[in-house]
Amino acid sequence: MSLRDAFRDVRDALEDVGVPYMVTGSVASSVHGVPRATQDIDIVIEPTREQLVALMARFAEPTYDTDVDDALDAFHLRSMFSVIDRRGIWKIDFTVRKLRPFSRKEFDRRQKIEILDIFDVRRYARKCTTCEVGVGKARGVGASARRRGGHYRN
Repeated sequence: MSLRDAFRDVRDALEDVGVPYMVTGSVASSVHGVPRATQDIDIVIEPTREQLVALMARFAEPTYDTDVDDALDAFHLRSMFSVIDRRGIWKIDFTVRKLRPFSRKEFDRRQKIEILDIFDVRRYARKCTTCEVGVGKARGVGASARRRGGHYRN
């Protein structure tokens, strides 16, 4: 299974369920001229609980490896969960949009673009500025440190 096929399935699931989203990570970076080769798809989502449950139903065994409880935990914690597409060993990382104002602005500024001849003017991807990437990564480091019992405080 190709990236294009995996992407198409993810897009269809998100749109069928009505989950607002934005593509980030290596796929968005590559679209904007800074290619990075990874075997994952990173997507920020802004679902309701009901939309998330419906989305997870679309990623069922045996085609996908996923855990609904992990997704619901991520929903409540505003964190990340993964879905593995076993047909091509694609990892789809879904991050539930954070509630902080920076994340809201970032999500609101997503741009409608085409990716891999799949996403058209109705689909979304986001190009982050260097500053935004740095701020986002710094916040992520803080979250990771807190989860590991570190001393970083926001």
